[in-house]
Amino acid sequence: MRWRIPLLGLVLLLVSGQLSAQDVCQVQGAWQLESITMDGETLELGSYKQIKLLSASHWAWLGVPEVGDTLGVYPDSRYGGGTYRVTETTYTESVDYYVESEFTGQDLEFSCRIDGNLWYHDREYPTPTGSLKVDE
Repeated sequence: MRWRIPLLGLVLLLVSGQLSAQDVCQVQGAWQLESITMDGETLELGSYKQIKLLSASHWAWLGVPEVGDTLGVYPDSRYGGGTYRVTETTYTESVDYYVESEFTGQDLEFSCRIDGNLWYHDREYPTPTGSLKVDE
């Protein structure tokens, strides 16, 4: 299944760095996708790996299929990046580039919550038949 929505509903695992209780939405670091939920249904990740890297002001995302003991390449790879800003409860991406150009130039706002080494964020996306709720 090809995802046409960047960073769908995900629970991301912090790969590096430590967070404290006062860091309500401190997202800087390297994250790996752990789960995704769309409209209440948890999707299988299979062998598709996704990582997101965040510096103090920029984000980069890469999704690639695992092929044996290596990672696959385009056309099955997915990517995006840009700048971001956070508050205590929101994470907003400004999309500078994305594999599907319709997202380029958009600002995408997500709810944002850190719980231990997990980062939860979600967003509703408009669709032709209403909206799609995605939890990341």
